Amino acid sequence: MNYEDVVKSFEEAGYTNITVNLDYDIITGWLIDEG
Repeated sequence: MNYEDVVKSFEEAGYTNITVNLDYDIITGWLIDEG
């Protein structure tokens, strides 16, 4: 299941105002060492 499947599931459940936002923090979190 990917994000498109999740969006489709919400639309089928009756939700109409669905937006998808990319979150780059996940990628930079791997590249930047914490601490």
